[in-house]
Amino acid sequence: MRSLILDTLEYTYDLITKPKVTLDKIVQERRLREGVLIWIFTLILPCVSAIVQLSGAHIGAAFGALLFGCVCFILQIIFIHGISCLLGGSGTIKALAAGLGFSNIPLNFATLAESLLFILPSILVHFISIASLLWTLVLSVLAVRSAYGMSTARSTLAVCMPMIIVVCVIIILVIWFAFSVLTLVKGF
Repeated sequence: MRSLILDTLEYTYDLITKPKVTLDKIVQERRLREGVLIWIFTLILPCVSAIVQLSGAHIGAAFGALLFGCVCFILQIIFIHGISCLLGGSGTIKALAAGLGFSNIPLNFATLAESLLFILPSILVHFISIASLLWTLVLSVLAVRSAYGMSTARSTLAVCMPMIIVVCVIIILVIWFAFSVLTLVKGF
């Protein structure tokens, strides 16, 4: 267990200093255990932060958020794998999961910045959060590129397509709900 944690910390440092080379190595070696460890830490950190900062936060809500995060991560891997295969890439889910687990590291900086909201100016916290999100997106594209041997454009499409689909589904549901409410109102 100690070597797992030390390897994870070493890969984390290398990912910050030389991301492309490190992600290539993580994907080639299929460092799934370390990637899952990073991903779990990235998922638990905001839950613990919310419980500590919000006195009314309930442990059950944190557990629900963890469960929801697990489902979202699994769906993300499945969708990106499917889209990458449709776009002509060839790789494994295990390599993708390892790369995506490590690509979530920048989100921890956003969580830490939001934990210091009472000290830092809110504009700085928002800037750190947006920069962390963009950095995570870039690392995810690099992970897909390394795992499937695709071009950067196809990797970007593979990473963004699930988000685009979710946004379109939400828009369709909102429009459907609005029309449903309007028909009910007209009926009265």
